[in-house]
Amino acid sequence: MRYALRRQEKLKEAFGDAFLSELNVSLQLYFGARTADEIQQQQHPAEPFPTINVPCFAESSIVYVLYCTQTMYDVQHLAFKETIKK
Repeated sequence: MRYALRRQEKLKEAFGDAFLSELNVSLQLYFGARTADEIQQQQHPAEPFPTINVPCFAESSIVYVLYCTQTMYDVQHLAFKETIKK
């Protein structure tokens, strides 16, 4: 399974280079270790798109929440929603 993260320049401007690098590495590890059937999307009634929770590779207490805006072939298009600290 592959992914495409939207608006990376905006994320870099808002959160910095280190954040974007951590997010990209976490996404690579998450999508590299799972098949399409193993990726759990959660649909909440108040949300416009389903979301996925991706654990941060550098710190186990952080989870990235991303919208899955579209799936085309084997590519999930993602938009960053928020970071949750456990």
